[in-house]
Amino acid sequence: MRLYGGAQYHRAMAEFRFVVGGIKCPPITREEIVNACGVEDIHDGTNYSRTACVIAVAKARDTFEPFLHQLGGRLLHILKRLLPISVFLLQKDGEYLSGHEVFLKRVASAFNNFAESTERSCREKCLEDLESTTRYVSWSLHNKNRAGLRQFLDSFGGSEQPTGNNNSTGSVSTTETRLADLLDSTLWNRRLGASSERIVYALVQQIFHGIREYFLASVELKFNCFLLMPVVDKLPALLREDLNSAFEDVDNVFDITALRHSLGQRKRETEIELKRIQRLKEKFRQIYQQLNVNQFEHLSL
Repeated sequence: MRLYGGAQYHRAMAEFRFVVGGIKCPPITREEIVNACGVEDIHDGTNYSRTACVIAVAKARDTFEPFLHQLGGRLLHILKRLLPISVFLLQKDGEYLSGHEVFLKRVASAFNNFAESTERSCREKCLEDLESTTRYVSWSLHNKNRAGLRQFLDSFGGSEQPTGNNNSTGSVSTTETRLADLLDSTLWNRRLGASSERIVYALVQQIFHGIREYFLASVELKFNCFLLMPVVDKLPALLREDLNSAFEDVDNVFDITALRHSLGQRKRETEIELKRIQRLKEKFRQIYQQLNVNQFEHLSL
């Protein structure tokens, strides 16, 4: 694995990190924002943080899940290629088990079953992580770039503070006025204005990027722990157990039952053919005797 599969494995993981790590949040339309706003059960305003969460998790799930299945398929293909490479190396070194095709098929079947089940189990764990991180938004996990988001939101609230003591009172009054205007144009108004749209877009971007970073780290860690390491730690023992259980029933390993059935069938066919030949032989003997009798009678006359 280290020599003939490790390079391909790490190359696939590097491509996955590069591609998924460079994905930007898909565009958001006004219709998506309006549809995600919904209706509150306690007031007639709009909860734009909830709207942003609904949009972000849906886009993250639809964007990242296909890449997970693609990565699992590629790594499974790399894993399955190890067996033909091993057989080729055995043939090259003159250690190939010729004449034991049934035994080799048993090894190949056990190896392929192990590879498929291990990849499927690992991918299911990754899907569980993706489902959990796109089902419920935890701000401590999803909000990775708080400084950028804070700077963006401060531009709406006008939080820049002028210097000097004389302007402190006017600054507080101006800030409160701008904050009230911001709330009036967003939380207290169901009309989707430009400022509301920008706020939702910024929140969606923030949540989407947080999900992306967590998804990348989680997928790479789980494939390393639950796909790569079992090949090193568990595969030899599993193959040994499978072959030991197979050797307990020799008929299954060397297919003696099928061979016995085939030989029995050939024996029955041979016996039938022998009886047919014996009947033909008896007919020819009778014909020969009849010809001799006729010839003797003709000579006597």
